[in-house]
Amino acid sequence: IQNRRVQELTAPAAKLPGLACHTMRVKEWKGDVVFLHEAGPGGADRSYGIHVGKLAGLPESVTARAEPPPRESAAEGLLRELRPDELTPREALDLVYQLKALVSE
Repeated sequence: IQNRRVQELTAPAAKLPGLACHTMRVKEWKGDVVFLHEAGPGGADRSYGIHVGKLAGLPESVTARAEPPPRESAAEGLLRELRPDELTPREALDLVYQLKALVSE
């Protein structure tokens, strides 16, 4: 979703000759985002709004709520597609072993 929003913001520059996108240079270091105090041509490859909010001192409860939700694990995906009433006893046992292997990884 974030990349799509960034693209929506930068797309008009391709259609309007008088419009140019610029972005702040950013480095990611040890899990943190460091803004380099340098602007350059082009659009950002992702949104840094949450990081800016943290730097601005927004409460953690606000920035945590804005974080993208975690991706579904393989085990969750398997369970979501599961139709328990359609499984044979052997298929159910195999499924337990599959889930165990996913959790053990």
